[in-house]
Amino acid sequence: MEKINENNTSDIESDNGEVEVHEIYNKSNFINGRGARLVRILSEFVGVQDALRDEGIFFTVVVFGSSRSLSQEKYESKKRNLGRKLEKFKEQITNNIAIDEEELKECEKLKKEFRKIRKIKMDRGIL
Repeated sequence: MEKINENNTSDIESDNGEVEVHEIYNKSNFINGRGARLVRILSEFVGVQDALRDEGIFFTVVVFGSSRSLSQEKYESKKRNLGRKLEKFKEQITNNIAIDEEELKECEKLKKEFRKIRKIKMDRGIL
């Protein structure tokens, strides 16, 4: 039977009744799981650092980026969809049509999302 102890290692009882201790980070179901995502990301940086040091390179500049940013097409599509939805709220307000609390929350959520995607593109110098 396997259990995780307070030292973040797993204890496995062997056939002879002794407890074998294994590091949890060596378990493939842990290291490949969601919980170890940070460990995998960090290992990418440390692995490159070790390779550079092996080549005698000790001073580097690290640039962080994200592969999760929106493409221009997805950005434009999302912007149009948010714009259309916000335009409906604007028409309701302009025409003095009552907006209930739920709609108001939705409108605020849309405005926040619109500002968020706009900021992402401004930060990337696209707007």
